[in-house]
Amino acid sequence: MRSRYSAFCTKNADYLITSHHPSKRATNDKQELEASFNQSEWLKLTIVSASNGLSEDTEGEVEFIATYRQQDVLSNLRERSRFVKENSQWFYLDGLTQETSNSTKRQRNDPCWCGSGKKFKKCHG
Repeated sequence: MRSRYSAFCTKNADYLITSHHPSKRATNDKQELEASFNQSEWLKLTIVSASNGLSEDTEGEVEFIATYRQQDVLSNLRERSRFVKENSQWFYLDGLTQETSNSTKRQRNDPCWCGSGKKFKKCHG
């Protein structure tokens, strides 16, 4: 999960496609990913829970909250992702979105979303 989040942050479409299960890939995945890279800035990943996913397992689940910014609006994506291991490689299978975007337009004097205790304008504003 962390490596896929990092790939979103670094705009690595090839890794995201390679780590997506082959049965779930589409021919236009790369174009759609690259278009989305220009619209979103990924800011923070919080792992809520994980089950299975150890070296001896063949499947696992990760629940996470990812904070991102689109056009100066901060949002949260909450998802429970399923992964499957085939031939010693983990693949993202699918995810169930539990809560999409708690959109909040931050004001300059609001507390920063990162939890630093600073005002948004002095931290990530």
